[in-house]
Amino acid sequence: SSDVCSSDLDDKFQRAVADTIIFVIFQVPVMILFALITALVLNRDIRGRAFWRSVFFYPVMLSPVVVGFLWTLILKRTGVLSLTLMNWGWIEEPIQWLSDPSWSMFWSIFVYTWAHLGFYMLILLAGLQAIPKDLYEAAKMDGTPGWRMLTRITLPLLMPTLLVVTILSMIKAFQAFEELYAMQVRWISVVSYIFETSGLRGQPTAHGLGIAAMASLLIAIVLMAGIEVPSLREIPPVIGSLAPDSPAERAGLRVGDEILEVDGDRVSRWDEVWFAFVTSPERELTLTVRRDEQ
Repeated sequence: SSDVCSSDLDDKFQRAVADTIIFVIFQVPVMILFALITALVLNRDIRGRAFWRSVFFYPVMLSPVVVGFLWTLILKRTGVLSLTLMNWGWIEEPIQWLSDPSWSMFWSIFVYTWAHLGFYMLILLAGLQAIPKDLYEAAKMDGTPGWRMLTRITLPLLMPTLLVVTILSMIKAFQAFEELYAMQVRWISVVSYIFETSGLRGQPTAHGLGIAAMASLLIAIVLMAGIEVPSLREIPPVIGSLAPDSPAERAGLRVGDEILEVDGDRVSRWDEVWFAFVTSPERELTLTVRRDEQ
């Protein structure tokens, strides 16, 4: 009987680890993507910007249990979503979204992202507002299109903040428990497994806190390994286009040139090049470039 119980616990633990890894792999990129898009939109001068920032941040202020019960009312078999889709004729019978194997993980990721999106959006907004406006003004004067400013100025300067957001969201995803437990989703996370098998609710258990300690140690090892993320390779500044009478054209640059040094200082990102032009508009700069002669 003890061997059977131990085998069942091992299988349950393996499923919990596998499901948690799947949850983290999909939830973290979705969270970062939507937080970045939301921050980029709300960083622009749009009407009602303060209102929309409050709307996106509001779920963060709710208790995780409240979030879980709220979405349970929406996603249960007789909830708002099933009844609405039946009235529209999209489904024939109500669906229990949280226990259906085809939908349980999707809605777990959706609800968890909805609940925590505002926090990471706020961090990215702070990072965006720390980028000097002079860089964008110089890029516009140089005829740089918006998508190139995003990839050459915004994202490179935002990389440290994105790295922080990635680490924080990954840690939070591994710790997922309250919302998922309140919604009673079909799968269990590692933290849910610890809660259910360690006897914390007074239920009989053969292994008690030993299993909880082992699972906690596993989470700590995974998180410590995940923090050691290699830095993203910096994109070298390469001239893609030249506007007439732009600072780059006056400096004698050509399309395809890769800028290596400005006044003897090594540069590796576009923002460093723009900053040199902005701070020295009346002075001739000494540039070292790599040119592909064809």
